[in-house]
Amino acid sequence: MIALLPGLLKEARRTRVETDRVPIQLEWNTAIAEEIAACGPLGIKTVLASAHLAIDASEADALSRLDAQYGALFLTHDFVEGREAEAQGPAPVYHGN
Repeated sequence: MIALLPGLLKEARRTRVETDRVPIQLEWNTAIAEEIAACGPLGIKTVLASAHLAIDASEADALSRLDAQYGALFLTHDFVEGREAEAQGPAPVYHGN
């Protein structure tokens, strides 16, 4: 997923439509993409699974499983790494476990 983001950003910049609103929207979308790219791979995978469940099943099903999904993330090394990095200042180094 993270490997796709630079390509998505490049494509978004290439296909810019000329309106007053698009540059603001592009900046907003770019900021979101950069925020996602900074997240751990397990968190991104969990969010995508939840989003796909909401699309494929229903929003109620997705929301009912969200606590369990996040609970599983709290038990990972990446979660601990992210919180420690947040508290101490350096960028986290995620390993997907």
